[in-house]
Amino acid sequence: MLRLWAELAAEHADALGPDHPDTFACRDEEAAEHCEFGEHDGEASRYAALAADRARVLGPYHPDTLGSRESHLTSLTETGRPEAITEADRARPALIADCVRALGRDHRITQFALES
Repeated sequence: MLRLWAELAAEHADALGPDHPDTFACRDEEAAEHCEFGEHDGEASRYAALAADRARVLGPYHPDTLGSRESHLTSLTETGRPEAITEADRARPALIADCVRALGRDHRITQFALES
């Protein structure tokens, strides 16, 4: 299944372009699928790349960018590796501040960031 998501994301990138919203959506699903299979390092690296690309295209405070950042930090924690957990813990306050400023305290992404 992981291979199929990777292929679908590549096909979307080829057909629509790497920065198309549907390509981003496929990449998001591919990262989430890594989580389903317990491949949290793969999940984390995919969410990191997606967050960087979304920040470049949509801006650093777009809800999709902030959501990808939150998913990246959550996946780092899910790896169980102490250094990844420390990285997530250090980055989370900045994410929370950005979410509160851009989305408000009651937004679901802000709430996810606060609960993690």
